[in-house]
Amino acid sequence: MASRRPELGNLGTYSADNERVPSITIADGKFTIDNYRDSSYPLDGDMIVRWTQVTLDPAELTNMWVYFSYFGAVQGVAHTEVGFEFADGQCAVASFEVRTLEGEHYGILKGLGRNFEMALRWATERDILTRRFRMWQKGTGRTYMFEGDVTHSAMVNMFSAFVTRTNELRDEPEWYNTITNTCATSMIETVNRALPGQLRRTARALLPGMLPKLWARQGVIKYSGDFDTAFEAALINERAIAIGDVPDFSAQLHGR
Repeated sequence: MASRRPELGNLGTYSADNERVPSITIADGKFTIDNYRDSSYPLDGDMIVRWTQVTLDPAELTNMWVYFSYFGAVQGVAHTEVGFEFADGQCAVASFEVRTLEGEHYGILKGLGRNFEMALRWATERDILTRRFRMWQKGTGRTYMFEGDVTHSAMVNMFSAFVTRTNELRDEPEWYNTITNTCATSMIETVNRALPGQLRRTARALLPGMLPKLWARQGVIKYSGDFDTAFEAALINERAIAIGDVPDFSAQLHGR
């Protein structure tokens, strides 16, 4: 278990897009997420941070998506996160991330020490993907999207596990660590809470960019034909940029 310290959650002045942490309540089988981020990231201006509230019914889950976003010069360095799509077309993304302070930036080596707080961010799919447009247009990043190969009941269980983990980190924040407590290791741990043994613990989690082929072989994500060809087809940069920052971003991205 990652070490906890009382000052976590109050390390200083957080960056505007990390100022709040999500909190989730359950009533009548539905989940209400407070501090749900739905921001905009204009290519020619400053980000416009918006916090909102959304109520989601797990009975209306239709699909689960897994994203791999590659960055940096080291092969295999990537960020992975999961999206839950609902019958009304919206897609809520759960992303284990560092909660940066004003002027602070993530660094792999810096992440080895107690320098970043871990957060489980909930945001619209539009928010999560459009914030990467600038990086994509500079040719410094690539995002691939795969559909999860799971049943509806498994999706519901995983969604509930991510909700529980969200509130745990709200109440007892943890340090991020590049090796022991990352986006990938946290995702694997949370999924296995709901579905024991679904995701194998593997050293590849240290380089999440190496996970797609493994998870495809294990039947975690869907693909058809040759995996290398399917992997390239899963690249969404150009398609997402063409859609743009629009309210029905998710519906268009998934062809609804």
